[in-house]
Amino acid sequence: MREWPVIVALVAALALVPALAAGTEPLALDQSRLKQRLSEVEQRMLEMAGLLEAAQPRKAEQLRQAFKLSRDRLIVPRMEEIRSLLDRERYGEAAELQEQVLADLDRLAVSLSSVEWAGELSRLRQALERLEDVALRQADAARRTEELSRLTAGSAEARLAAAQDQSAIRRDAAGLRADLGVAPGAEHLAGALGFMDEAGRALKRGADANALAAQMEAYGRLQAAQAALRGAILRLEARHRAEIRFKLRETLREMLAEQQAILAETDRIDDLRGDVAGPAEHRSATVPRAELLNIAALARREQGLLDMVDQAMALLAEDATPLALPRALTALREDVASCA
Repeated sequence: MREWPVIVALVAALALVPALAAGTEPLALDQSRLKQRLSEVEQRMLEMAGLLEAAQPRKAEQLRQAFKLSRDRLIVPRMEEIRSLLDRERYGEAAELQEQVLADLDRLAVSLSSVEWAGELSRLRQALERLEDVALRQADAARRTEELSRLTAGSAEARLAAAQDQSAIRRDAAGLRADLGVAPGAEHLAGALGFMDEAGRALKRGADANALAAQMEAYGRLQAAQAALRGAILRLEARHRAEIRFKLRETLREMLAEQQAILAETDRIDDLRGDVAGPAEHRSATVPRAELLNIAALARREQGLLDMVDQAMALLAEDATPLALPRALTALREDVASCA
């Protein structure tokens, strides 16, 4: 989680927004403080976006998108409206509006955290692959130690080689432990390192039974670490899928709103053209130039929807969504291109 601090600070601040209302002071005063808190969060988004622009442009863009979401959803003005409703003791309306604001705050938190979760998911998957390799090698080392314990002579070199192999496994496990930091499974891995040390010492002095017991203990700890990591990965995958689907819903909602606006404008222009007397082939000559420019602009807006369809398709590529939706979006893309 070493890459999280930049965004986590904002998510944490955002998480405090609804929590502040739990005090005993008047509701309107609490609501006023909530609005101020979110205003500060918005300001910090912009400041951080500027600071990260050169070094981490992806995170900077993420912050700008979150800021845009907050402004587009009018979260701060609606918080002020809630305060006004509370002042006038219109609690039912205030509660209803508060529910809408809370839903938008959830959207904002998802927008801020999605890139961080995706990065952490990739890191944990790579760590699990390394951990599985270490565990397999540890199991093989225990098997070879068991074979050594049956030998009565001529095994000094074999025991030295086994101790060296155990040392190499321990070294790789220690590197993985350092990279895991405080991630799930790290504590189990730390315990495995201790038993690996014990096994190496026992092999060097020829105590095969003790070495085998320590190696089996180390293997057990490695299995526990794998289980912890897999659980963390499953939880992050569930979050990641939820975020992908949230983004997909938002993209489709924006597409619908834009298509409805285009349709309304098309109907308006069509009505205007219908009011022009004369054969249809001569009507465009009498339509004001401004309206002709509007027609051309509508074509460009329709063409712009193709980018949004492509964005939705890219999101689907990250998700195990049934095939029906990709097929529907492919057909939609053809229709949009035809309209454009």
